[in-house]
Amino acid sequence: MRDAVTRVVRDETVAEVSRRMLASLPRRDQRLKGEKYVEGLLRVPGRKTMRAIAAAAGGGAAEQSVHHFISKSSWDWSRVRRDLGQYVDEAIEPQAWVVHPLAIPKWGRHSVGVQESYVAALGRVANSQQAYGVWLASETVSAPVNWHLLLPEGWLTDDERRRRAEIPEDVSALDADRALLDVVGEMAGDWPVRRRPVVLDGRQAEDLVSLVDALRRAGIPFVMRVGPTAPLAPCSGGEGGGADAASVAERARPGALPVRWMDPEGWGAARVPLATRVPVVLAAPGRRAAPTPLALVAAWNGTAAGAVGAGAGADELWLSNLFAASAADLLRLGRLVRRVETDATAIGGRVGLRDFEGRCYGGWHRHVTLCSIAHAVVAAADA
Repeated sequence: MRDAVTRVVRDETVAEVSRRMLASLPRRDQRLKGEKYVEGLLRVPGRKTMRAIAAAAGGGAAEQSVHHFISKSSWDWSRVRRDLGQYVDEAIEPQAWVVHPLAIPKWGRHSVGVQESYVAALGRVANSQQAYGVWLASETVSAPVNWHLLLPEGWLTDDERRRRAEIPEDVSALDADRALLDVVGEMAGDWPVRRRPVVLDGRQAEDLVSLVDALRRAGIPFVMRVGPTAPLAPCSGGEGGGADAASVAERARPGALPVRWMDPEGWGAARVPLATRVPVVLAAPGRRAAPTPLALVAAWNGTAAGAVGAGAGADELWLSNLFAASAADLLRLGRLVRRVETDATAIGGRVGLRDFEGRCYGGWHRHVTLCSIAHAVVAAADA
């Protein structure tokens, strides 16, 4: 795996990109502090905390200045993210917007949004902050441009807790499905970026049918990972058609064909899963609306037809409203999740996405926004 941040990124490149991304900040001193913070995220070794970045800038009064700029300042991170989205869209020519969950384990209970709950990415119950990031991704590189921090109900109904975390009055509790729709819908609304298919994981969705319907009504093209029990039936119907994704995929298994795919974690090695595409509809009981044709792609990660034995369940199931796209195209879009997972560790982990130690809502958002700029500097250089 590449050591993405220790590679050479010229100081003038960092300054140029930071200056462009932070042009919307109203004061010159804010813009200068922002540039220094991004530089610290790229250059300071170890954890990218406010204290570490301030120490690299001289310590003393610098620590108070950095703390105020991140935790107490009034600059608008949403405007910076719009500019960042436009820059990344131009720099890396993304094929999709990938919605990727970010879990940030925490020891205490005072960091904004922290709660003990099951974290799918970790496979266990953990005390953590949980967020969604939207990443612009190609097969070779990806970068995050927008964020939503999930706030459990307890953080919004406890007046004292809310006051200490400085959570704005207009922020309300959203379940994970609604938060996902909001963070994507914000970009699809008026961001200066080209519309791309949204790739997401629907296996933990609170209501898969409602989530699919909401994306469809919003006119958002999507490729969604689903589980074997997703309520689907083949468009052709017929006896024994099944009412879940696993049974539909099993019936279609004999027609699976090889799809070539480049694994980002395999030093460019080609993987050749077998995949097939089936026209399906949602088969939820009591559904009133006329069924909308969707495409289900099932993939088996063997390298030859003989590697997939009878009865072997599909390794991956992807649902999409890109009805005319081929199985190969849809599977390659879905596999961009692997590109994001790789870059979230190789780049995102090293520019401090999980390193914010402050307690306030605005501080978290400003920190991850500046981390996203630092990430984009490296991603653009790689692209």
